[in-house]
Amino acid sequence: MRKNKPTQKIIVNRGISQLRNGSDQEETEQLPIIKPKSVVRSSKKNFEIKKVRIKVAISDDKLEINNKQNKLNPLKSDESPPLSDRNQSPQSNAKKVKEDNNRSVLKKSIHQQYEIDDTLEDNLESYVKIYHSIVSLMDAMRKNVSDQVDQINRFLEFIDGVHFCQIEKLLVENTRQFRQILILIKMGIVVIINSFFDQHLYTSNIVNFKNMLIYNLQNYLLLGEMILQKTHQQELQNIINQNKKYFGSKKVDSNTQIRQNVELLSSLYKSLIKQSKDLYQFLSTYLKQVPHLRMLESNLVLQNFISLYFTIQQSYHGLLGIPLICVANKPYLPKEESHEFTLILDMDETLIHFFDQTKSFLIRPYTEQFLQEMSNYFEIAVFTAGLPDYANWILDQVDKNKHIQYRLYRQHAMQYQNHFVKDLSRLGRSLKKVIIVDNIADNFQHQPENGIFIKTWYNDQEDKELLELSVFLKKLVENGCEDVREVLKQYKSQQLPKI
Repeated sequence: MRKNKPTQKIIVNRGISQLRNGSDQEETEQLPIIKPKSVVRSSKKNFEIKKVRIKVAISDDKLEINNKQNKLNPLKSDESPPLSDRNQSPQSNAKKVKEDNNRSVLKKSIHQQYEIDDTLEDNLESYVKIYHSIVSLMDAMRKNVSDQVDQINRFLEFIDGVHFCQIEKLLVENTRQFRQILILIKMGIVVIINSFFDQHLYTSNIVNFKNMLIYNLQNYLLLGEMILQKTHQQELQNIINQNKKYFGSKKVDSNTQIRQNVELLSSLYKSLIKQSKDLYQFLSTYLKQVPHLRMLESNLVLQNFISLYFTIQQSYHGLLGIPLICVANKPYLPKEESHEFTLILDMDETLIHFFDQTKSFLIRPYTEQFLQEMSNYFEIAVFTAGLPDYANWILDQVDKNKHIQYRLYRQHAMQYQNHFVKDLSRLGRSLKKVIIVDNIADNFQHQPENGIFIKTWYNDQEDKELLELSVFLKKLVENGCEDVREVLKQYKSQQLPKI
């Protein structure tokens, strides 16, 4: 890039699914053609998360679940084709000995630096709440889909971040059953949600879905009995007494009953998702790994997969009105902070502009200078509406010096009606110290007081928005701002005409 031309054009020789709004004007400087393996982009602004600083070490020798996780895990970037490449087949020739060796590799590969601060009392309270949530969902199955969707939302919102670490330690001799029971409940919700994409599949299997919840509740109550033997909690005792009808034949001991239910549910899940190739392949391998992973690790693998899986499914089928199913596990950012302040940047029409017809993009003037300067004052994350392959391909070229510490993608956004919303409360940062810069004000509508609207950019090489913005942001930090929201009130009064 020549000295006086801060804008550059990059070309990608891959098709993009849909055209983007806005007139594409003529470009000037052309660089050599770049051919990434995949670029996936939606017609609307979307969101996704890659944590650059949290490394996930994956062995070259890995199972199919590793391959699936590499494609869909927002914590890791690679050059694997996206999930939308439907013609790929599983590595069915892997031998059992190789799989056994890889279990330990997988366990290490997904270990994240998450600190779970819970107590046994918290876990017991969560157990009771999940019980009531399952019962409410069973009741909703007798009514209509709208009620069912509402209960699924409530279930997912509550269970987000619940790992039962203390109960797992308590039931050390029943660890295998404990993990299988909880993961099968979560997978059951995934199977139900997946059926919403095919109305015929849902209506023709309504009895199977009801039975699926009954078997899961039975397992959950058997788990409650194990916990009760260790804790003698009265509320838990009341729940067990009220649900004796779900415990099955007294001639069969609890471990046998759980094992039978696990086998039945695993077969039922596979039969209900056999038409969904990617989900079927993931589930088949994932269920084999669950006994060898802690609950925290199991939850992360499952959440990382389904958040992007459902995001992509909704790209194919349209939004379902279920905002929580494609939201990644929170908090989005790790506990440690490199700076006191956090700067969240949009990508499309804020830092770059993508041309659908030529499959190329231009970089906004002063972007590199802006990122370099801001990295001295903020921890920087890009929160984009694009899928990981598309976003990572662009950001790897825009930010070659790695000033951007984190990447958030579509599956980290909340879906409402026909658009996505970037919820800053899920970052894991104090909102007093977070600023988001976006060219669409609705994208930060949950925390408008934290947002800075920036003019939409296509290819104006005289644009100086980032240059001017950097002056304001540097002063904000240098003056020791206590709450960015107070300072932004004045700044946004000058931006109101643009919005």
